[in-house]
Amino acid sequence: MKTFLTILTTVILLPLNALAQKEDRVWVFAESKIDFNTNPPTVTQCGTSYSTADNITSVADRNGNLVYWLNATSLYNSQDEVIFTMPEANEYDLYYYGLSIVPFPGKENVYMFVYPVRDRYKITISLVDGSQDLLHPTITERYAEYPFYPDGPDGVLFFVQKFGSRDYWMLHIHSGVIRVFEITKDGITDTDRDYVLPTQNDKIINVFGCEMTPDRSKILTNGDISDPMCFIDIDNKTGKIKSANFLSEISLTSYAFAPDNKYLYFSTWAAKKSGLYRISIETLSTITDNDKLEEKGEFISDVDFNIDDMKYLTDRELYFVNEDDGGWLGKVEYTASEHPVITPKAIKLAKNIKDHDVINLLSLPKTYCYPFGFTYDIACGGEVQFGYNQDNDYESLVWDFGDGQTDNNPQPLHTYKSNGSYTVTLTVHYPDQTEEVIKKDIHVNTIMKKPTIIFE
Repeated sequence: MKTFLTILTTVILLPLNALAQKEDRVWVFAESKIDFNTNPPTVTQCGTSYSTADNITSVADRNGNLVYWLNATSLYNSQDEVIFTMPEANEYDLYYYGLSIVPFPGKENVYMFVYPVRDRYKITISLVDGSQDLLHPTITERYAEYPFYPDGPDGVLFFVQKFGSRDYWMLHIHSGVIRVFEITKDGITDTDRDYVLPTQNDKIINVFGCEMTPDRSKILTNGDISDPMCFIDIDNKTGKIKSANFLSEISLTSYAFAPDNKYLYFSTWAAKKSGLYRISIETLSTITDNDKLEEKGEFISDVDFNIDDMKYLTDRELYFVNEDDGGWLGKVEYTASEHPVITPKAIKLAKNIKDHDVINLLSLPKTYCYPFGFTYDIACGGEVQFGYNQDNDYESLVWDFGDGQTDNNPQPLHTYKSNGSYTVTLTVHYPDQTEEVIKKDIHVNTIMKKPTIIFE
């Protein structure tokens, strides 16, 4: 009699990361599509030719698939088909500051996109509803409109995602006032929480665009080269503006906040030594002039060319545009470490960005990403490592793992006893008696069944 040992059930263990942020991993600009889901990134020619003096902005789904992208003339689907043309669009005379496109909270495959109307007296939110047909959606034009200062770039909408939520605070900066709106699945509501910006020599701040810290608690706005920058501190739980301070004598040509919420990376034409710098966010709020910026900032590297714009891929590397030839993206790795690693020419673009006449701080795409939530990694034997690192201002938190078990640890290691789908709920309690509830469905399939042994 022969004995055969047959393993009837085998399991392939697949490590997962639920919040390996993928939402900004496809960029469109300079007629190039860059897909960061591959390593190295894949660069292809965009399927359409376009010209814009402003940035491209885009939105992807949670798996990193490009859904829509927007420039100053048109809204495109993922196949580069025009699905909406801006009213009276003129590709030679448009500067659409504040272009953005974000998901509508609580509505699957519905998005809001923002642009000023042609005569620049209003800034408009329109809706693109792809719930029935993602490629050929229904457009609701002028869903909401807000004042836009006709003689300058004053009248910009910023979307600040609420802590632990898909809802937003929408900031409308106009005539030196920040008006705060709340956006939920039920629509847009004025909170009546207006904040009057400080003035300097009776000058009202002009705004072209902004960058936000990864925790969405601080906003750095930029105007043109002669305008002061403004550092805005916002409570993203309540939408309340805590403070707004001018950085009146600072000249940054490009900048980006690091994912660790610690550094601002920047370049500046005013520095005695050109190249790449960084400064802690905490120190930045105390800086008032270029000399102090250079003194307190840390010089990282001379890249041998001017940097046009820079942007982080969420939780990954920093990329920057070579302004001198416009044909390359440089890359900075390990940006939180003592010795960042710089590759001046990391990605060759399909099209020279200079052909598009973009301006500093607006050339790279402004992509949407989901910044809040919790992470999990599934290992063998049903073990799941959960993590919550979004905020230190909470009083307590409770995990409900969906199998009847709970935990109060911010980084719990939990073991499921059987394969299956579980709804995990994290409830975060704050000292002011408010709470945030974050839910996520996970699928466990790493528990190996006992082998069946067959004897013959």
